[in-house]
Amino acid sequence: MDLTVGIVGVGTMGLPIAGNLVDAGFKVAGYRRSAMPAEFLAIGGEPVGSSAELAERSDIVLTILPTTDALREVVAGPKGLVEGAHKDLVVAELSTLSIEAKAACRDELAERGVPLLDCPISGMPAMVAVRAAALFCSGDRDVYQRALPALERVGGSVAYLGEFGMGTKTKFVSYCLLAIHTMAAAEAMVLAKKAGLDLDALYQVINTSIAGSTVYARRAPMMIAGSYTPAPGPVDTLHEGLEQVREFASSIGCPLPLTELAYDYYTRAQRAGRGQEDIAVMFSVLGRAASLDV
Repeated sequence: MDLTVGIVGVGTMGLPIAGNLVDAGFKVAGYRRSAMPAEFLAIGGEPVGSSAELAERSDIVLTILPTTDALREVVAGPKGLVEGAHKDLVVAELSTLSIEAKAACRDELAERGVPLLDCPISGMPAMVAVRAAALFCSGDRDVYQRALPALERVGGSVAYLGEFGMGTKTKFVSYCLLAIHTMAAAEAMVLAKKAGLDLDALYQVINTSIAGSTVYARRAPMMIAGSYTPAPGPVDTLHEGLEQVREFASSIGCPLPLTELAYDYYTRAQRAGRGQEDIAVMFSVLGRAASLDV
């Protein structure tokens, strides 16, 4: 394709995104504040020296960053995207960060005539690699249509959800469900183990029943095997996301009793030194409370 897609943040998530875009025929440029992974060069990505240079060379820029400070830096800091802005550029922000931080960056870019979309990605890096992740997109619909050819190659599911910020709000809802579903799966598996059930047989039965879920399908095998690393979805990452959810829910006066209970248990897992293990480790955390050797 003639379009050049720039990626700010060629890391754990950004690298498989780049691979998908290269496979689809896009020219892909990348900027990373630390050393660029060798894999990015191996797939044909072109590294650049700053966010400003990336903006200058790109038709669409995707940002996928760990913190609001990092986002502010690459957008409005020295040699940031605003310095390389041009009238045909579109920026889509794929991280899970506060709506206020994204809105501030949107306004900075708008002063240079560049629109910003709020499009947080939902899914683990391994899911991104096979285009099984989802994108929750929000912002100007016409701008979304301009960015859609690239966004469609990032996730297998791409949804437009309305005005700016609705994407992040949807991601917050998904965090609630992921946290609670995982706890429910772990609790049920602990009950099954304590009751003496064959967990492999149980998995086959539950997975095809109304009680099954995507979370159960993905996490129950990890629980059965007691295998929590490498972690496609670390406890630390979900815990950080839940902190954002709690802050947002508080700001709009919405109680989250089940999410708060789940948050407490993920906090316990962190304090037990299990933050870098996959969230399926909650089976072990709950199991030990039930005097199980898991």
